Amino acid sequence: MKKKICILLSGILLILLVVVGYVYFNQATKSIMYEDFRIEGSTATYNYNTRTGMVDLKIVYKGGGLKKLFLTSDDVIGNGFDFIVDVGNSIAIYDGKRNLKCRGYEIDYGGSTQKVRISYTDRYARIKEGKLTVKVIDSNSKKVKAEVPVKLKFDKEYKKFDRVTGPEGERTGAVYISKSGIRVLTDQSVAMEPEYNKTSTIYLKKSKPSIVVITDPSESMKNTKNERITKARVFDVNSNAGEYVYALELEEWNQVVQAGIGRYIFKK
Repeated sequence: MKKKICILLSGILLILLVVVGYVYFNQATKSIMYEDFRIEGSTATYNYNTRTGMVDLKIVYKGGGLKKLFLTSDDVIGNGFDFIVDVGNSIAIYDGKRNLKCRGYEIDYGGSTQKVRISYTDRYARIKEGKLTVKVIDSNSKKVKAEVPVKLKFDKEYKKFDRVTGPEGERTGAVYISKSGIRVLTDQSVAMEPEYNKTSTIYLKKSKPSIVVITDPSESMKNTKNERITKARVFDVNSNAGEYVYALELEEWNQVVQAGIGRYIFKK
C-alpha cells in the first residue's frame, strides 16, 4: 500500500513540475501594458564566449496619434544617432541579481510602432539560462515604471582566433566573435602597450568589404569601398587583465577570417 502511495505521489509531483515548467517558459516572454504603450519582448540571446547578448522590444502606442516610449539622440538634438537617451524613459536589463551593462537603440519606427534593440554585456559570465527582465525606468525619478520579462537562451555559435602575431613575433591572446559582439583576450604585456591599449578600432577581415568596429564612440570614420564601419554599442573593459568586451550586432560574423587590433593580427 505504501509503495502504491509513493508511486502516486511521485506521479503527481512529476505532473506539477511539468505544468510549472510549461507555465514558466511560456510566460517568460509576454507583452505588457505601460500607460498607453503595449511592450513585447523577443527571446533574448547570450553568448558565453563573447560575453555579449541582444534582445528586441516591439512597442505599440495605443493612445492615438504618434508618440514614442523611448527617445533617440536624433529625436532630442537631431544628430542622426539612433541610440536611446536618458530623457523621459531609459532602459535597464536585470538578470535576477544585478543590472547588466546595456544600451538600447532604435532599429525601426513607423506609425505607432517603435522597435528597439538592446545590446548588453556580462563580462563575468554570471548569466543563467532562463529569463531576463527589461526595465523601463523614469529618467527623472530613476524609479522602475514597468518590467518586461523575456526568455533567455544561450547562443553557442562563435569563432575564435587565437594565433596572435605582432612586431615581436607570436604573442598570447584570442579574439572571440559572435553575432552579438566581440571579446578580446591578451597577455598583460600586450594589453599595456600604448599601440594596443589606445587603439579605437578592431578590423575584421572577410571578403570585401571588411568590417571596422569603432570601440570609441567619439571616433568617426566613413564607409569606403573596402571597409564598412560599425560602432560598439556598449563595452566592458579590464585593461589591466587584457580583457575587452564589445557588444554590437555583427550579422556577418561567420564570414570573418582574421581580426586586427593595432599592430597585432589574430588568426585561427
